[in-house]
Amino acid sequence: MTGTIQAENSTILESITDAFVSLDAAWNFTYVNAQAERIYKKSRAELLGRNFWDVFPTARNSIFEETYTDVMTTRRARVLEAFFKPLDESWFEINIYPLKDGGLAFYFRDITARKKMEAIVEGQRRAMELALADTPITQILEVLTNAVEAQSGNGAIACIMLADAQGKRLHNGAGPSLPEAYRRAVDGMEIGPASGSCGTSAFTQKMTIVEDIANDPLWAPVRDLALGHNLRACWSTPIISSHGRTLGTFAVYYPEVRGPVENDRNIVAALVQTAAVIIERTNYHAARIEAETALRRSDESMQRERRVYETVMSNTPDFIYTFDLQRRFNYINKSLLEMWGRTWENSTGRTFHELGYEPWHAEMHDRELIEVIATKKAIRGEVPFNGTFGRRIYDYIFVPVLNDAGDVEAVIGTTRDVTHRKEAEDTLRASESRFRFLTELEEATRGVGDAGRIMEIATRMTAEHLKSSRCAYADLEPDGDHFTIRADYVADGSASTVGFYSLDLFGSKAVADLNAARTLVIRNVDAELAAQDGGDMFRAIGIQAIITIPLVKDGQLRAMMAAHQNVPRDWTPDEIRLMEIVAERSWAYIERVRHEAMLLEADRKKDEFLATLAHELRNPLAPIRNALHIFEKGGADEKVTAGARELMTRQVGQMIRLVDDLMDVSRITHGKIELRQETVTLAAVIHSATETAQPLLSDKKHTLAVDLPPQDIFVTGDPVRLGQIFSNLLNNAAKYTNAGGSIGITAALSGDTVSIAVTDNGIGIPPEKLGHVFDMFTQVDSSIERAQGGLGIGLTLVKNLVERHGGTISVASGGAGKGSRFTVTLPVSKAAAPAKPAAPATAPRAMLKVMVVDDNRDSAQTMGWTMELLGCEARVLTNAADAIAAAKDYLPDVVLLDIGMPGILRAQPGLENTMFIAQTGWGQAEHRQKSKEAGFHHHLVKPIDMKELGALLAAKA
Repeated sequence: MTGTIQAENSTILESITDAFVSLDAAWNFTYVNAQAERIYKKSRAELLGRNFWDVFPTARNSIFEETYTDVMTTRRARVLEAFFKPLDESWFEINIYPLKDGGLAFYFRDITARKKMEAIVEGQRRAMELALADTPITQILEVLTNAVEAQSGNGAIACIMLADAQGKRLHNGAGPSLPEAYRRAVDGMEIGPASGSCGTSAFTQKMTIVEDIANDPLWAPVRDLALGHNLRACWSTPIISSHGRTLGTFAVYYPEVRGPVENDRNIVAALVQTAAVIIERTNYHAARIEAETALRRSDESMQRERRVYETVMSNTPDFIYTFDLQRRFNYINKSLLEMWGRTWENSTGRTFHELGYEPWHAEMHDRELIEVIATKKAIRGEVPFNGTFGRRIYDYIFVPVLNDAGDVEAVIGTTRDVTHRKEAEDTLRASESRFRFLTELEEATRGVGDAGRIMEIATRMTAEHLKSSRCAYADLEPDGDHFTIRADYVADGSASTVGFYSLDLFGSKAVADLNAARTLVIRNVDAELAAQDGGDMFRAIGIQAIITIPLVKDGQLRAMMAAHQNVPRDWTPDEIRLMEIVAERSWAYIERVRHEAMLLEADRKKDEFLATLAHELRNPLAPIRNALHIFEKGGADEKVTAGARELMTRQVGQMIRLVDDLMDVSRITHGKIELRQETVTLAAVIHSATETAQPLLSDKKHTLAVDLPPQDIFVTGDPVRLGQIFSNLLNNAAKYTNAGGSIGITAALSGDTVSIAVTDNGIGIPPEKLGHVFDMFTQVDSSIERAQGGLGIGLTLVKNLVERHGGTISVASGGAGKGSRFTVTLPVSKAAAPAKPAAPATAPRAMLKVMVVDDNRDSAQTMGWTMELLGCEARVLTNAADAIAAAKDYLPDVVLLDIGMPGILRAQPGLENTMFIAQTGWGQAEHRQKSKEAGFHHHLVKPIDMKELGALLAAKA
């Protein structure tokens, strides 16, 4: 990726959420954005210019090398999902595509959390299915341990241990990957304050983390056994019942010394909750079977069985009770009495109505009991109930008790709190639904190359999934106060909201939440918003409830995505979370295609620029070659040779200006230019600019009118750069105005600022190009027949210089053929410009001895001739060794040197007072600093300005 593309697109490449990298055809890094630095954990300085395979040698002979090589060879884009252990053991989604210069670029994002969550959600779903099918608990728990191991990229081993009924010891529940010898050794582990990771966790009911088994005293009894099976670290999480009892532990072992990262904690926390639901369900199911069996035992063992029955009834968390044939309670266990908040005495012998159940609830159970007695068949159901434990969901069953004659003599009931199970099932269903929808959205937008089309797909699919009235996507305008809804999907026939809006119209709550990156949630516009504070605006576009997701990047609101409802709606947390995920992903998809389009546009501009640069360099080279031909042939009269010399001087100057413009725009764009601030008059600045532009104005026979206020206007800045602003604007006006045109400069004071306008009656600017005239490499008319010269960077340079001086610049035009007007506004300085000191008189120059050292023979020889024309004695040398040898005898007054040997020369006896001047093609600030550190007194950039060199020689003489 070229420096040109980087300079133009760095803001966008640094703002996208994906990591972005480009490689040249030799696999060397040419660009790395900030997100890639964070993922790679390496700085640009460590990566740029280095070979990708040297930086990541483990990527060799892998799917990465295979895919990248295929893209490099076939020039076809590829998408890859792969696991890469060296980068924090992460999964990545990588989009790879070829670049025109033979290299390739790819952007990628970390999808580890998604991959892990997919494995965990699948494990939870499968475990719940098996539990509902009454599968043995060991098989169910193995599904959960396998889920942990499947999403781990570091060889983790998971196991679940179950507490015994007394809560004293732990026994193996699931852990097929653990070595058998180790499983046998820890089976029956004591639950206590210092009993390994699992025993301690079960005792404290807190997570216990042992990062290094070899050095942790908790592991003293089985340390050697664990290390012998390559178990180096272990962390254990307690499995707690809904009533606070320890059910067991969920442990994860690692083959290296380490602790869990946050993502590991979250994954195991989710699975621990699922394990708790499953274990509780199994325990309760066993208790219920035991209780129901006890009710049917024979009369001869009734008393003994009743004692067992009473013990179970009193200690199970399930509610167990019996009815007589009049539907009155005649037995109620302790758990049900606690849930009711009642005593045995004021509960037994009463019906549901007499116990205060809501009428619908009491009547439903009465009907069910009548049916059980009549049909002799059990009835089962689920019902919500508000008791002392709050609102819970209960699963109940009414079973008939038959006498020897087969008649119903009583009804027994059991009830279980299934709130956690229902919540887990609801969460699992919501998670599966969300995952399916997001997968469908990703598939629908994959390969779509148009941002508007992605917005249309995302808004339609989201509105349909949420069953909302409307879904819309909007971009913030650059001013931050307005936004444009670019796409919306309307489901109920309401009007589209696509259009331009002021953010303030939607009220203070909306503005505050969105600018603070908070999701805006309104469930009832009429109840929550005052009429003048957004209520009227929402109602005007048919909104009574809304979720708006702000997309904030680098502290600024950039875009929004919203779901609307035309009636009040109680948005659920799942719906809000889904909207947040969809908005983030839609933003990523849209930014991806916008970025790809910008890369294509940047590539096109690069090609145009290189063609323009070649054209502009050939223009001066052609007349220079012609002039040289005249000198070679000889015989031309003095007028022709003088004209040829003038032509060569002028064309060399044009080439220098091209190079200077390129260097200036690069330095300014990267903030490397230093302004030499001083106070000057505006008149002096304009006079300097008109002098610079006068040759082009005269060549095209333009009329220039300057109209400045009569009083002195002072501005503070770099006089050279200020003059450059207006000379570039004058040159631009001259180039794009037909011969004999009119150009004007006017200035007007307004408070603390002055506005300077440069106008012309030239070819004008089409309306569609007005917004791009200050863009890099942009020309109003780049067709061959209207080519005016230049690289399309002059106005970019002007805009940067104006802004560096605290000013602004704008452009206006009536269109093609109606001229243009550029207006520069600068702050006015209150201080007057200081008086310029008189130049000191110069003494006659004595003949100087000058040594010219340059490994370019032509450059060295011509400079030697030039020194002699300036009245100096010159000696020309083309290598450092000859220069060092000659300096001992020649003892020059001045050394013009193009090689890095100043320290060696200055060490020679007799050269203590010699002036060393660097002549080089490198002219930026860092190059001048290096030449100073190397011992040079002065730094001149090739081709050397002879006036500047003459002044240095005069000062030395």
